[in-house]
Amino acid sequence: MRKKIRLLGVVLIAGGYIWQLLWLANAVVPLPRSIFREAGEKYSPAKTYSRSEVLDAVAHASGRWGDNSLIVIIPSSLMLLGGILIHRGSKVIH
Repeated sequence: MRKKIRLLGVVLIAGGYIWQLLWLANAVVPLPRSIFREAGEKYSPAKTYSRSEVLDAVAHASGRWGDNSLIVIIPSSLMLLGGILIHRGSKVIH
């Protein structure tokens, strides 16, 4: 039984790690590029912008980044649970 618990813990850690790698490659890395591309299309370099327009652009970019970054909680929780299961499964019962 302890081996099965430890194996489940290893699977959860590996699954969470792979999930985070895929999330990083598919979401976090391209996100700043897409934000700058969108800002470049929306705001012309030949025009001067007011403080409120600049703050609006920054708030929009920050909001998109924040919405995207919350997904990291799920794989991190899986990895934590996996570590707890490995620890529990490795305890010797007398």
